[in-house]
Formats: sequence, C-alpha cells, structure tokens
Amino acid sequence: MQSSPALFAHRRHGHLPAQQLDAGFPLRGQPIHLQLDQAAIADIATESSMYPKLPYAPERDLTGVSYMVRSPMVLVVPASSRFQTLQDYVAAAKKPATVSYASVGAGSSNRLPLVLPHIQGGKLRALAVISSKRDAHLPAVPAIAETYKGFEVYSWVGMIAPARTPEAILNRLAADMSATLRDPKVAQRLADGGFEVVAGGRQEMNARTGSRASRSAGPA
Repeated sequence: MQSSPALFAHRRHGHLPAQQLDAGFPLRGQPIHLQLDQAAIADIATESSMYPKLPYAPERDLTGVSYMVRSPMVLVVPASSRFQTLQDYVAAAKKPATVSYASVGAGSSNRLPLVLPHIQGGKLRALAVISSKRDAHLPAVPAIAETYKGFEVYSWVGMIAPARTPEAILNRLAADMSATLRDPKVAQRLADGGFEVVAGGRQEMNARTGSRASRSAGPA
C-alpha cells in the first residue's frame, strides 16, 4: 500500500457546530492527505435532527472507520438534593413546576466519564444509569431498565473519514483500530475512564451516522 501523510483531527470538544466540522474537516474535493476525525454521537447522529440545513450530509460525505467505545448516560442530582432515588425524581417531575434540570448542552450527552469523578467525590448523587444493566463503576446505582424495561441510551465515540477515502485504506484503518482497542492495556485504560470498548467496524459506525442512527442503530 502506498504511504501518504495522515491528518488526525482530534478536537477536544463536547459538540462542534456543524459549520465548524465542515470548515475544519474538508469533505469534498480531491484528497491530498488522509483525514480522520474522532466523532461522538452529538457530532454526526443528533445534528441531523437538530439542524434542518446542514452544510454537509453525514450519509453522503462521511464514512465510518471504527465504532470505538461507548458509555451509559447517567441521571444525577446534587449531593444535597432531596431526591434519593429515581422514583423520587419521577414522582416530583410529574407535578408542574416542581423540578428543574440541566444538560451538558443541546444535542450532547451526560455520559459516565464526565460525571464519574464528581459522583465519586461526593458532589453528585447518581439516581440511575441509563442502560440495561448496572455499571461496574457504580454497582450500587440501579440501571434504568430495572424500572423502565427495555430503555437504554449510550453515548459513543467513533472514528470517521471523508466518504471519498479509498476502500483499501478504510479497511486497513478499521482492522488496526479494532486490534488496538482490543489490546488488554488499552481496554483497561479506557475502562478505568468509564468507557466500554466496542471495537466495532465500519458497518457498525455507519449505522450510527446521520438519519441512519434512528433507523438502524438502536439504543446504543
């Protein structure tokens, strides 16, 4: 395989506006370098439903390389809150103007790695992990599926590339990324940070891109 320079656009962000992805991660024209980007659920899945006029089409302009890791979302309250359980919160929420809530941003996700240090530090109380089973980091916190059967929502991170990237390169990258993520030391480091290694391939990542996320990817 002929070698070429690679540009890995690793942006430390929670949610990039669609226009910034288009400007900072060229999607059209002739490829000069191999361009890769780390993408989260907010970047390429939820934006399609939030912004009616995106400057790009995820299904047309992007292609998946690796569905890397996932982590469950968590419902948390301040440690001083009167709510002790999920049931307490739901009961109060059914009464008008009795609770307030916040998120990490429209279209973003309050995933476990973001709040875990604050839970462990005693600043937040976790009421439920939004998954089908309890998380190893918070074994005493119930999974929401224990109350609401079949309900789970995961945040995830993957790798994408422009759709015009040659198939041979995409396949090689997918294989190498899967092997790296399955390395025991790498997997343990990610697990310590609150992530579950998926190491899915191109098909799994493509199922979570744009409108395909709601059609075929399911809750994860």
